[in-house]
Amino acid sequence: MEDLRKALYEIEGKGARKRIMKLATEYDRLAMGHDTFPQICFDLIVEILSTEELFNKPGMDVFLMNISTDTERLSKERKQKLLDTIRDSYSKYANLEFCWIAGDMLARYFDREYVMYVFDTLFDKSTSEGKEGIALGLDIIAKHSKRDPSVMKKIEKILNNSK
Repeated sequence: MEDLRKALYEIEGKGARKRIMKLATEYDRLAMGHDTFPQICFDLIVEILSTEELFNKPGMDVFLMNISTDTERLSKERKQKLLDTIRDSYSKYANLEFCWIAGDMLARYFDREYVMYVFDTLFDKSTSEGKEGIALGLDIIAKHSKRDPSVMKKIEKILNNSK
């Protein structure tokens, strides 16, 4: 895992996305070979989510997509750690695909009320890409709520209170 981690930091320039996607496939094989999600794999995801040198690289969204499909294998504490890490770093996310996956993951797999609070607190501070990720997440929440009027009112407030 340490070699994979180092390689992620070293990848730059042309072809970076393709090389990162290969590493994501290798990471996925390591993570899937266990009944519970390995701590070393979880730690790498937290590092990706919190390190600007990593999260804005093209292709890093694949790591986030992989963990989003494994949320049922995560304890409540680990899910909270992911949410807290995203919340603390989201304002610096500038990779559109990464923001889309983050917004989608939060909307689908985390507590709706808390995620809406997080989206509300982050929206004004986010990059334009981050705002798109939040808007996508809010759209998913709206659909899952069957466009419940009270949910729609909260969503409208979040999107219209931007500065």
